[in-house]
Amino acid sequence: MSRTRTSFSASSRSTGQHSDGSEISCSSRIHACAGAVCPRLAPAIDQNTVWLVAVRTADATLEEAVETVPHLAEAYFELFDEPESFRRGALLAVFPDVDPGDAAKFIDGGHARVRAGFVRRGLMLGEFHKASSVGSVRNPEFTVMQSPVPMFAVRALMTHDILFLDRPGEHREELLGYYLEHVGGHAPAGRRSRPADPRSDGAMA
Repeated sequence: MSRTRTSFSASSRSTGQHSDGSEISCSSRIHACAGAVCPRLAPAIDQNTVWLVAVRTADATLEEAVETVPHLAEAYFELFDEPESFRRGALLAVFPDVDPGDAAKFIDGGHARVRAGFVRRGLMLGEFHKASSVGSVRNPEFTVMQSPVPMFAVRALMTHDILFLDRPGEHREELLGYYLEHVGGHAPAGRRSRPADPRSDGAMA
């Protein structure tokens, strides 16, 4: 990323440098949260497996999102390097330099470009920003992907993610192939819930 000044930061626990010169340091674990929007998040908080990082960007363009966001997958593998923590963990990455009122191109556009690479590695990537209109699986009127600060969320691929991956689109077969590779015989026989909002990957669902 020689054209950008992107860096990742949180508190101080571990710091590393990627081959392109960008840095990431992570240590802020989330210990408490009011309210239960996501069924996965509360147990992850209780088990101290939620990490928060701030990602600084130079231009906040779509191109920078495409170059920067894939590093979150590397960070996830570094933070959750044991099978159990990998399965239960969550990485929340906020982008304070991205204008919340104009974040859709960076967040939604970046998500569309890089999510297949995350699924290929057994991860789900969720996109959050202030203007998101993506609804919940069970309540479309509940806009679950809104966040006052632009954010991506990363977690391990789960069996229920068939709801988000098995839908019309040019990458459907590719995504389902990755899903079956990682979930294998644990894949559900059929859907028991309504189809997910086609715009969402339900990163914290």
